[in-house]
Amino acid sequence: MLMLFVQVALYLWMAPRGFEFTDESYYLHNFLYWREFTGTVTFFGAYFEWPFRLSGASIAAMRVLSLVLVLASTALLVRQVMSFNWEEQGADGTRQRFWYMVAPMGTAMLFFGYLSTLRAPSYNLLCLVAMALMTACMLSVLARRAAGRSMGAAAFLYGLALGACFLSKATTAVSVTLLHTVFFLALNRDWDWRWLLKLVTLVTAGFLLNFVMLTLSFPGWLEMLQEGIALTHVRDGSYSMWMVLNGLRWALQKQLPGAAPWLLGGALLLFFARRKIALASPFARSFLVVALLAVVSFSHVYEGWRQLWLIVTACVAAALWFIERLARGGGSAGYDERRECALTVLFLMSPVAFSFGTNMPLLAHSAIASLFASIALCLRLYRLGAARTITGPALAFALALMCAPALLTQWLAWTDVHHTYRQVAPLAQQDSPRVLGTEGSVVRVDQATARSLQALQQMARNAGLPANQDMLDMTGDSPGVIYALGARPLGSPWMLGGYPGSSAAIERVLQKVDTQRVRAAWLLISPDKSRRARDWPAIMARRIGPGSHRLAGTVEVVNPVAATTPGEPATVHLQLWKPVAASGDAATAATIMPTRMP
Repeated sequence: MLMLFVQVALYLWMAPRGFEFTDESYYLHNFLYWREFTGTVTFFGAYFEWPFRLSGASIAAMRVLSLVLVLASTALLVRQVMSFNWEEQGADGTRQRFWYMVAPMGTAMLFFGYLSTLRAPSYNLLCLVAMALMTACMLSVLARRAAGRSMGAAAFLYGLALGACFLSKATTAVSVTLLHTVFFLALNRDWDWRWLLKLVTLVTAGFLLNFVMLTLSFPGWLEMLQEGIALTHVRDGSYSMWMVLNGLRWALQKQLPGAAPWLLGGALLLFFARRKIALASPFARSFLVVALLAVVSFSHVYEGWRQLWLIVTACVAAALWFIERLARGGGSAGYDERRECALTVLFLMSPVAFSFGTNMPLLAHSAIASLFASIALCLRLYRLGAARTITGPALAFALALMCAPALLTQWLAWTDVHHTYRQVAPLAQQDSPRVLGTEGSVVRVDQATARSLQALQQMARNAGLPANQDMLDMTGDSPGVIYALGARPLGSPWMLGGYPGSSAAIERVLQKVDTQRVRAAWLLISPDKSRRARDWPAIMARRIGPGSHRLAGTVEVVNPVAATTPGEPATVHLQLWKPVAASGDAATAATIMPTRMP
């Protein structure tokens, strides 16, 4: 409990600190302008638009909302698991349930450990919360049907959460649906066709309600989705599900040789010591269980094992089950082992389903959803504790160990810049307040970033940049600059640079935007950022003709990726280019605007 309290307190203290110029700023643009893009593959902005606006565009408040959603959905899921799987424990089990909720809630904070300073609500957060709600509703449907009670609300809410997940990240929604279908087929005992038809109807109704509300809010969403899929293929046409699977294979080939001897050695040790474990005292078995949980925590924090954390967790869950069976001497378990086995597999596979389709290393990315795997471990720890196979203090210590990696990752983000995501200083050093955007968002940043933001805003004022001015980012990674200047991204929330088809994707976006808006847009340019669009003059010339813009200002700013990316310069230059129509100086524009940037 204390560790969870410390994590929450530290998170709240860090909530107003840090400004991330790429991914998190992309989220902010989605909250405000999701209807205005030419194409997108995610509509999470539609779900978070009004919370953001009602909070007064407070970035800190949205980060706190992320925390509340993660903890609340985890608590709801764990409570439902307890109700579904541990009801035979009676009143004694009820008194212990609170403590079994705390450990998964603490582990759920690992969502903020991977890419540690991305804390505003995102498509990943919406998927995680939706998955937790879907799983809780599915267990509720099965339990209520078995007890002869109505399951209508749970089925409808399952469909509602599934629709939100699908509109946020479709690959996750499909993967989770397949996983849940297998689980349902394994445990469902009632195959009455009328009940099944009612179940499917209610789930479908909840699912479709998302699309009805989206259509009422923005009728053109389907065309936007189709264009977003096309843009993804243009930007990186080699990306596919086979690439994800190949990446998984390469990760296993790279990291398994180092970890396999330890895992195999541990398995052999348990096997040959099985008689001693069966006859051992609860104290001796407690030491073994705590050691196994320490290995799980180690896999989360040790770089060499980080992509194997889920495999290590699955091995430890199997080892805990083995210890439990040895301790009871082959007697009856006193509970439905088939159901508990199905639950364990469901929760161990859920992180993979969550991350399937990501363009990052799948097993490393899946740590975001480690709360599901932690519930699989809690199932085993609960059985060990209930049978008094291990001591009470050992059980408490094992549960605390599960929370330790999440606490450590937050502490490192607070103290060590190398454990932040695209920051130039740890969050503890970010105490200079800056007002960003037309909505007046206030964040605290480090002094170097504060000076850079001040210089950018002064340049914009000197150049006469109007509020809410359309702006095209040709730097490849600066959506946060557009937000800080109070401008709005034209056509896309983030013109991603550094991909084989980045320039082609920019051209496609510009072709979909009204010509007059392209002519009136300001340009954000960098002559030295590594992900910049070097051929931006040719792109603009092909779209609206040469000589359309003139240089309005240049500043040198801190490079947010320098501290964590080898080879990146400490500072880079950013330029504002204003349209000729705004400057009234066509001759100057024609002589200044180059044909290609170096």
